[in-house]
Amino acid sequence: MAPWKLAVDSSGNVYISDLVNSRVRMLTPQAVTPAAIAITSGNNQSAVPGTVLAQPVTVKVTDSTGAPLAGVIVNFAVDPASAATLSAPAAITLPSGLASVTVTLGSATGAFTLTASVSGLPIATFTLTTVAPISATAPTISMGGIAGAGLSSPPVTSLSANAIVSIFGTNFAPAGTARQVGPSDLVNGRLPTTFAGVCVLVGNQPAPIFSVYPNQLNVQVPSVTVGATMVEVKNQCGTAQEQTSVPAPVTVQAASPEFFYFVHNANGQNPIAALNAVTGAYVGAPGLISGATFIPAQSGDYLTLFATGFGATNPSFAAGELPGAAAGITQTISVTVGGVALAATEILYAGVTQNAGLYQLNIKLPSGIPAGNQAVIVTIGGVASPSGGFITVGSSTAL
Repeated sequence: MAPWKLAVDSSGNVYISDLVNSRVRMLTPQAVTPAAIAITSGNNQSAVPGTVLAQPVTVKVTDSTGAPLAGVIVNFAVDPASAATLSAPAAITLPSGLASVTVTLGSATGAFTLTASVSGLPIATFTLTTVAPISATAPTISMGGIAGAGLSSPPVTSLSANAIVSIFGTNFAPAGTARQVGPSDLVNGRLPTTFAGVCVLVGNQPAPIFSVYPNQLNVQVPSVTVGATMVEVKNQCGTAQEQTSVPAPVTVQAASPEFFYFVHNANGQNPIAALNAVTGAYVGAPGLISGATFIPAQSGDYLTLFATGFGATNPSFAAGELPGAAAGITQTISVTVGGVALAATEILYAGVTQNAGLYQLNIKLPSGIPAGNQAVIVTIGGVASPSGGFITVGSSTAL
């Protein structure tokens, strides 16, 4: 076909003249009707008056087969009594079927609704809340300030039960506070949920606490329902002066795997905290940390890599509990090293350690892995760990 000229009629038919074949081709557009609109993110958020909600309110429009539809106009409307404003009254769906707007909260406090509508479909309704302003001494969670404790770059922002997470913000504790839970701080053998005057709620469930600083908390995620929820921090917890942060929205999923690292590099490529499971030697490039001995891994080595966010285990352990026995994860797992998929027989164990929230992955390093820094990615229940974690592999050694 050699297209020469193009024309469109009043019905939307497209005519293309084919010079070589001496013919005119007609293309008739096929109308696709939206069949469903669904909320994908941004529901159940809250913040103080005058602020922009952390997440845009987002919906997805699909056809009768469930496929996303692009180019559909979605109208957004907010309860006028809330005095909240939108970045736009309407948005057009992208090829992903998603359309979104941002919300700036108004002066009126309390819960209010925001609707998203497409002609001919039931309305999707968001519930949002404007909370009363808090005092200058109340704890504040930074925007995007909740992340997996491995502190990967980019961060792991979804939570999972029993994972260790870091919370960043201000006014968590008095200046100069630096408290880490020790054996004498355990409550009935478990991590405390009130420590150094601080409490943390995840989905209204108390979170066990590892450490408290004025601008950072390290906690373990309690057992909460998968989906969207909120995190709150309280200082002076349990006293008449108790103050609560504005809730911060987070997403909870069944697993949020993330390795811990020996060091953090500015480029996000970080050496995974790993040991030779037989000799106990640190696995890494020589000189990685001054004063410590590191040895690159070799083909055939048995390695232990430390991580968090691996999800449920059998037997199960509650958040804050110190596991007293081995317990493997219950979801499916796969591992790649340097892009090479490990066989099931080379994944020896993925489960708890004796420390709350700390998991370990035991593998046998297969032959054929090139020398150098090789990315390790563990995928649990379909969720992959960040791609920046690596182990250093030395020249292959015959077994």
